[in-house]
Amino acid sequence: SDTLRARSADGGLLSYENFTLLLRIVQNYPNIVPTEEVISLASVLNQRVNQAIPQPMLDIPEPDIHRTAGNTVVSEDIEEEANTYFQRIYTSDISIPEVINLLKRFKSSNDKREQEIFRSMIHNLFDEYRFFHKYPDKELFVTGNLFGSLIQHQLVSSITLGIALRYVLEALRKDPDVGGIGSSNEKMYRFGKIALEQFRSRLNEWPQYCSHLLQIPHLPRNNPELYQIIQNALNNTTNNSTNNNNMTSSNVGENMGSNMINNNVNSINTSNIQNNGGNINSYSEFNLPQPMKALSLNDNNASVNPAPIDNNNNIPVNTVNTSSDQLSNATTDVSTLSGIPTTNIADIKPYKPKLSVIERMTIVNVELPNTIMPPDTTRDKIHMIFNNIDKNNVDSKCNELKVLILSDYYNWFANYLVVKRISTHANLHPIYLTLMDNLDNNDLNKLVLDCIYHNTTKLLLSSKITTSSSERSLLRNLGIWLGLTTLARNKPLLHRRIVLKELLIWGYETGRLIAVCSFVARIVEGVRESR
Repeated sequence: SDTLRARSADGGLLSYENFTLLLRIVQNYPNIVPTEEVISLASVLNQRVNQAIPQPMLDIPEPDIHRTAGNTVVSEDIEEEANTYFQRIYTSDISIPEVINLLKRFKSSNDKREQEIFRSMIHNLFDEYRFFHKYPDKELFVTGNLFGSLIQHQLVSSITLGIALRYVLEALRKDPDVGGIGSSNEKMYRFGKIALEQFRSRLNEWPQYCSHLLQIPHLPRNNPELYQIIQNALNNTTNNSTNNNNMTSSNVGENMGSNMINNNVNSINTSNIQNNGGNINSYSEFNLPQPMKALSLNDNNASVNPAPIDNNNNIPVNTVNTSSDQLSNATTDVSTLSGIPTTNIADIKPYKPKLSVIERMTIVNVELPNTIMPPDTTRDKIHMIFNNIDKNNVDSKCNELKVLILSDYYNWFANYLVVKRISTHANLHPIYLTLMDNLDNNDLNKLVLDCIYHNTTKLLLSSKITTSSSERSLLRNLGIWLGLTTLARNKPLLHRRIVLKELLIWGYETGRLIAVCSFVARIVEGVRESR
């Protein structure tokens, strides 16, 4: 910032309007840009404007220190009344539709007090997000219903809408199978599902958001109907866009806004939420056209309108307060923006987002269906056989197993062999291989391989795989077996089940390379035995 300030003395890097916009954004990130530095820069800018223009054209408000720190200044009676409404919501004194109508009235009211109550209720609800995983079931259902209804009825818009959608997406990314029923993951996932169901009719407005949702690996497994609704919404959006052969200048601005996505998708702090003229300001990840239509610098002054694209530099051209006549010159042909020829548009198939390697593995490598479990006496005999098996008696033990393992028990036995034996006793793999060869049962071999792939996928997605050496050991042992039963015997690794190259890239991108690299190495070791 010292460099910026020094260079601004020589004429500046940005226009006053753009610099004002940047100040409004960075003040929401006190951990990156200190509040004192933002205030200093705003003061310097105001001084320069006042020196250059007797009647200042720009009024750049200095950041509110209290709000920047996350403590929104609200009078006690406003806060108390807002909390009273929440109490009535959770005690069922007032229904969700009644609350929505009430908030609509407050938002559009000319009464300053009602506007403050509206802002306080929205702020408090957003701030409670970090505690949703502790909510009881009833309160969690009501909260998810209310949160999704705010989006459905457009009570949050612009950048605030981006935050709300971000929260729903992050909640849905929590795998409910990790921790089981009642865990924080399961509760957050449930909240996200309830909220998303409330505004599913609006999903076709945000194709990029739908793409993010479809990339959640456990969503099709836990909620296939909801997954299909999202897929249909994305397909409908694509179909509608391909039917439009002409694009107006305002469409250009909206599409520019829809493509400006923040890659930093893992950090949103509710303490950075700011109340300003009825909207909560923060930085949005998603492709929402609203902020690009009119991003107000303050309530009464300049605004930034959609900017045409400089095709030479691929950057927006500065068009602060640009009139509609000026924007008309920026009209761009739809085929230029989409990269699709104008001919045969009707033949174009709907866009389907490409799944990552781990997402494909999750879909294909499913768990074996539950079947009949052997009686206790049979299970005890099988345990005893494996506890006493060695290379000298493997043939006799194999004959014993043939009598005990009926076809109804194949699924159970495959899972037992993989989970209890293969993954934990790598030193006995040669004996287990001999055992499977002697059994000479293709159906059983296929089930064991399916179980290997499923448990491999499950371990790769484990939240502890990078910190738990025991889980990485299990994964390596499964990799050894996979290499011995495929590559070592001149059998291929099917791409629909696993792609080693893509898996290494995925491991690098997700920070799980410590587990993926050793797993892949153990598989490739099987090549030594191949011909």
